Amino acid sequence: MKQYLPLIVLIALCAGQLKAQQYVEGIIVDQEENPLGFAHATNTDLNLGQVSNMNGKFNLLARKGDTITFSFVGFMKETLVVESVHLVNYLKVTLTEDSLLLPSITIYSDPYFKVPFNYQAESMDIGLAKSDKDPIKPGSLGPGESGGVGLTLYGPITAFSKDAKEQRKYGNALESSAETHYFDRYIENDTVKTQLCKIYDIDSSTYDRIIVSLNNQYPQIQTLNKPEEIWNWLLQHFHNVLN
Repeated sequence: MKQYLPLIVLIALCAGQLKAQQYVEGIIVDQEENPLGFAHATNTDLNLGQVSNMNGKFNLLARKGDTITFSFVGFMKETLVVESVHLVNYLKVTLTEDSLLLPSITIYSDPYFKVPFNYQAESMDIGLAKSDKDPIKPGSLGPGESGGVGLTLYGPITAFSKDAKEQRKYGNALESSAETHYFDRYIENDTVKTQLCKIYDIDSSTYDRIIVSLNNQYPQIQTLNKPEEIWNWLLQHFHNVLN
């Protein structure tokens, strides 16, 4: 019997751990029973969060005694202390719309007030040559050289030149890179990567493959610049892929 004692202790510890870590499942709705997709459910004790799917459903790791907060833009935050009954039943969390009273503004009419109107149109010169003595500059328009119907374009127009296109392309690339700079730094952070690999028991290569699938499936996430929003998106996607 003594030789089996370590094995019995190990099984008891594993069973206790499985019992301690369970999931709270449910749906988040508004007061009219409409599901709230992409609402936030956060376990403040474990520092874990999740975003509900499009149907408002969530599945969050929790233990008895943990505190879970539910939030959504435009709604009041709700807090739940996990009890045994919450771990074995499907929950329905109802969020109340947060009404914000704006200050009232009274508008009085003034019959003697008139909007000033002194706009003067400016002349526009498109560069048509009036005589042979007028100089022709790049980008100027003239009558067709063959004497028929049409116009002749003299010289390059900067806005359509190859250099200008390359400059615009480079500027767009810089702007796109600036928008995704924070997200790229966040997912490459060793702490974030290590914690996700530990939570879902995966290796570094699996982490990289899931990140690539996230970028391809939800490219808009790359423009996020708030760490809690990125973390909740990562938890949601990793959970969907691995379960």
